[in-house]
Amino acid sequence: MYGMIELSGDRVALDGSHAATTALWARLGRAAAELLTHPVFLAGESGSGRRHAARVLHAEAGGGWFASLCGAHADAPKRVADLLSAVPEGPGTLYIDRVHDLPAPARRDLLAALRRGLPPGLRLVTSHPCPRDGGAEAPLPADDLRFHLEAVVVPVPPLRARAADVPAIAAAMLAEFGRAEGRPFDDLSPEVAVILARHDWPGNLRELSNVIRSVVLMHDGPRVTPEMLPPTLAAPRPDTPPAAVPMGDLLHRPLDDIERWVIETVITREDGSIPRAARALGISPSTIYRKIEAWERRASGGAPGG
Repeated sequence: MYGMIELSGDRVALDGSHAATTALWARLGRAAAELLTHPVFLAGESGSGRRHAARVLHAEAGGGWFASLCGAHADAPKRVADLLSAVPEGPGTLYIDRVHDLPAPARRDLLAALRRGLPPGLRLVTSHPCPRDGGAEAPLPADDLRFHLEAVVVPVPPLRARAADVPAIAAAMLAEFGRAEGRPFDDLSPEVAVILARHDWPGNLRELSNVIRSVVLMHDGPRVTPEMLPPTLAAPRPDTPPAAVPMGDLLHRPLDDIERWVIETVITREDGSIPRAARALGISPSTIYRKIEAWERRASGGAPGG
């Protein structure tokens, strides 16, 4: 449920020199200074890096244990109750994504804890996704819990708002995935850098990660060239059909890789909306959230809750 975390990937995902990125880091620094006395709420689109920002906040505020959960999961109420009643030893951070999906009993427990004061050493970070128009996926409750959680709000900008940073983030992802897969990728061609910087990235960091991972899985390197990219990136047109993956390539990949490729591709095509992707795949949103958490834990070295 909780453990120590490695932050290198989180800093890469949120790194850059774009004005929106430097403003984000300034807000995270100010919010971290308030985290011991006030909860922090992260506002951003699906896939924009809210979880990365939560882990950075955790590190900037002093580290310790880190517990992460999703309010849409069936076991979320029990995990919230357990952590509020028996806080692990030492300071640490509880991060609840999709906090407004918590069922009513868990919301009442959380509000009661905030009203009486969180246990000493417990830092609380929450978030909930919003769509591209800046509103909520569904109307957020105008209740006491929301007002308590939003004592400090940090907006996490979408990837398209920091386009100049995309090539550098993509290059870092390329190096990471190349090492993990044993593929000698080490560079983006200038043409690819331009294509990536110009793309709208409706799926944000999750979409970028999916694109780079697919390139590494389906090609040999060492340089990423435009023909390696999905057609929707290399020649963006609204009527471009989905990219086809040769069956021969899929037959040589582990089932876990194929499943991840399918899920992330559908999420991207649904503009980053996990509920819509779940409907398209015929599975529950909580199944997708569990898989995403498992992928992120594996990418960060397998630390529980990271």
